[in-house]
Amino acid sequence: MNYIYTTLTALAVFTLAAVGPTVQTHAATQTLDVGTQSGTYSGEVRGFWFTAPTDFWITGIDVPTDASTGTMDVAILRLPSVPPTYASTTTTFNILFEALDEASAIDGLSIGIATGDIIGVLGYRGGVNSYRTGPYASDIFGNSVQLNRFGTQNTLDGGVAGLPVWSESGGSISRVFLEMSDIAPTASPIPVPASLPLVLGGFGALLVLRRRRRAA
Repeated sequence: MNYIYTTLTALAVFTLAAVGPTVQTHAATQTLDVGTQSGTYSGEVRGFWFTAPTDFWITGIDVPTDASTGTMDVAILRLPSVPPTYASTTTTFNILFEALDEASAIDGLSIGIATGDIIGVLGYRGGVNSYRTGPYASDIFGNSVQLNRFGTQNTLDGGVAGLPVWSESGGSISRVFLEMSDIAPTASPIPVPASLPLVLGGFGALLVLRRRRRAA
């Protein structure tokens, strides 16, 4: 990516540097607790759904290798309402993320979740779900959240688009790890060349000298 700096931009950068260091905001991060494995299920993909208790960002996703070390298929959905109870289903949702045949954890995501969003997560490895008895009581940055059983009577081999999904009040969830941040991930700042403050300092000195000469 190319960057174009104007004189005013450079002066603004120098001015901020001269005033003092920028206050840095450090993100709190967390891996969503989905409990330990209590069983397995092979075949159709399962997962969990929850209502977001706070604003946060999903920055990564992984499926544990307890049940299988095969490649993972995962999907993150936003639903307009609580998913219907099986055997009723819905195909109405937004796909926030999906990945197929991934060998390892995926990071570098920046998926914004707002308080009250209904989020569905699906995922398994090698066609095997790592089960945990549900509903499961977890938390997101200190806010209690319940992970409820969520699934489809299909695999993720062809992707999640158009798959009918459902929920159940009891039964197991499929364990999927979500990496989360409490603030939006940001790109690293562009470093300022070491010579720039000297150049700008000289430029500023010339401006002052020139003004003094005019005043004389």
